[in-house]
Amino acid sequence: MPDFVARYMGLALFVIFAFWFKFIIGRSGKNQKNKKEKLMTDEREANFSRVQEIPEHMKYAPDISKLPVKEYLGDEKSDKAATMQERALKAAELPMLRLDPPMTNIDIKRAFGATNLETITAREENYEQYTRALSNWAAELIALDNYEDAEIILNICVDMKALFFLPYSLLCDIYEKTVNKDGLLNLQNKISNVDIIRNNESLFGKINEYISIKYSALNPDM
Repeated sequence: MPDFVARYMGLALFVIFAFWFKFIIGRSGKNQKNKKEKLMTDEREANFSRVQEIPEHMKYAPDISKLPVKEYLGDEKSDKAATMQERALKAAELPMLRLDPPMTNIDIKRAFGATNLETITAREENYEQYTRALSNWAAELIALDNYEDAEIILNICVDMKALFFLPYSLLCDIYEKTVNKDGLLNLQNKISNVDIIRNNESLFGKINEYISIKYSALNPDM
């Protein structure tokens, strides 16, 4: 191929690429602009939504009687468990709301009015703070080899549909250590109902590994 033909072909390809790149960038910019305009429209509409009462079914009141509250006396590990227990009990006193499924700020304002946004988000944060306090308490109990009490606490977290990884992972480890296949299967079923957690391939992989490898080794006929 003559050199001048190759140069012209190269130039033509460059021009085609430049037009294509400009088209893609322009379309991307337009999409971003449309998304921003829609967000602003949604925000304005939500700000003028009527104020609605927060329904009773969204309010969450912890049942403290179900918690394995005890006196911890002894070494440093016991002191940590006592501290985490106290924090969990204090967190249980805060007003809470359970948003299931989770809602964005715009969704909250649309459903309950803009004036309720601060109250609802604060109480939703209290709900998460409580589940995290429970998880930290359970972790300290596991450090004391107190799997029984830790399991009770973690099951409460799981039933509350905690939106972070720790309680599910800790409970999975307890069931593995105590050779509790039914517990693992039940945990697997509960996780499938929590959108954020069920997409965690690492957690599902760990549960499936415990079930399929460990228990098939213990029960060859399984």
